[in-house]
Amino acid sequence: MGNITDFVKGTFDQFGNSANKAVQLVSQSPQSNDQLWQVIVNVYNVVLPIGFVLVVAYFYMDMLGKSITLEYMRWENVAKTLFKLVVCKMILQNVLQLLTGIFAISSSIVADIGLSTNITLNSIDYTPIQQAWDKLGITNIGGMIMFVMNLGLLRTIMFIVGIAITVIVYGRMIEIYLYTALSPIPMAGLVGDNTRSTALNFIKSYAAVCLQGVVILVCVALYSGLLKSAAIGSGETGLVTICMYSCVLLLILVKSGSWAKKLTGAM
Repeated sequence: MGNITDFVKGTFDQFGNSANKAVQLVSQSPQSNDQLWQVIVNVYNVVLPIGFVLVVAYFYMDMLGKSITLEYMRWENVAKTLFKLVVCKMILQNVLQLLTGIFAISSSIVADIGLSTNITLNSIDYTPIQQAWDKLGITNIGGMIMFVMNLGLLRTIMFIVGIAITVIVYGRMIEIYLYTALSPIPMAGLVGDNTRSTALNFIKSYAAVCLQGVVILVCVALYSGLLKSAAIGSGETGLVTICMYSCVLLLILVKSGSWAKKLTGAM
């Protein structure tokens, strides 16, 4: 292993490819896959009548409850309830456009971050790693073994983190498709005072899933910045630091979904 730089550079290039793929996936519109989107639209069209049935059921439940408490003694309350029914029906008919609009906002943020951040790690200086390897010399067998073990650990961790990014991003995409296809059911709750929280929490949860892509990208961008600014420049010690950074990144990615929900106030 004379030229250790190629090995380290290959490790980071592999991670950079995973990061770039994540950037493309989190900014990719659900409609980009025509066949899959058609399946989602078909499911949505099947679920939509169920949503209308739930709207009527929630409306009558709400009307019955207010009738018992004599709230309908005033005509203003009757008009307000009927207006809510009309608005809810309009929202339910256009919920697909509403959700794609929310996703478009997060996709725009992701695209801006991705364009302004060097996720590919091309600017990393690998010279200190090669210098640290050359300094060991062929006689320092123990040091060379430890150095190679550190490199192997680094490559393994970076590979795991790269796979984790891909899995989390694909999981997010599936969640977006499921939310979109079944959206008429929770959105039907807008019509009732007692069920409105379900619809509002659904919107927050959908926004959180979209925002998760931004959180993932920011974490990866911060990680790449740490590597460029500190870790590589310290030779073998830097490899241990990189491994620590990679483990932290992996934990952060796992928590990205819950953090996004906290940011949007979703339950």
